[in-house]
Amino acid sequence: MSTEITDELINEFIESKPSVRPETFIKEWEQFKASKQPKPDWEILSYRVKGFVPREGGNVIIDKNSLNWVPAQEGHEYYEIFSVKRLSDGDVFTLSTPISTPKHKNLTLTNFLFHNNILYALTRPTDEKWRISEIENVKKSLFTTEDGQPIYKGDKVALLSTDNWLISYSVTVTHSPFKGDKNQFKYFSTKEVAEDYVLWNKETLSLNEIKELGDIFNHRSNIYFQKLIQRAEEKLNTTHPINK
Repeated sequence: MSTEITDELINEFIESKPSVRPETFIKEWEQFKASKQPKPDWEILSYRVKGFVPREGGNVIIDKNSLNWVPAQEGHEYYEIFSVKRLSDGDVFTLSTPISTPKHKNLTLTNFLFHNNILYALTRPTDEKWRISEIENVKKSLFTTEDGQPIYKGDKVALLSTDNWLISYSVTVTHSPFKGDKNQFKYFSTKEVAEDYVLWNKETLSLNEIKELGDIFNHRSNIYFQKLIQRAEEKLNTTHPINK
């Protein structure tokens, strides 16, 4: 975005350069105007060599720490911007990744474009361009809890031990659970949901305790009570098989 030339700007330049010489006037004026341009809220992190490079095995990425770093300009013949960091919050945007805009929730970032010194992100399938300040990365969940809630980095979950049915205090998620963790724990969005799961799934009542609940279970001939006895015997035989 070019700096608008106003009387105030000209007066400020004259006051800052009271003794500017004619032979250096143009150069110093251009430097002064450039110093008044808004600072960009983005930083280019990497470029990609345009097209497929067979000898390199595909796309070649050149990041800012590379010895081959050559800042490319708009319309560069060999390079295109591959990733950009937004300085205001540190978010990084990379080609071919999903982003959201004020109008759409899930688009693909296809290219970066300079226009009047403003950097835009181009999207598909909408064929629109958005300022870097207007886009957001689409967050991908790390996993889903037993109660069906998507969990993202930084969220809190309650862990239920599958060995002793103990529920942990809330823990902050930093990564996807390892396979061993999934075998040892069940993950829930809240402690209350985990407690409800325990209530419905942990074996807590004996047959005598069930009988004490009411007349419906007072007789061994009761069909429902017989089914409970049958189910209890099946579980006992599964846990402690009886040799016949």
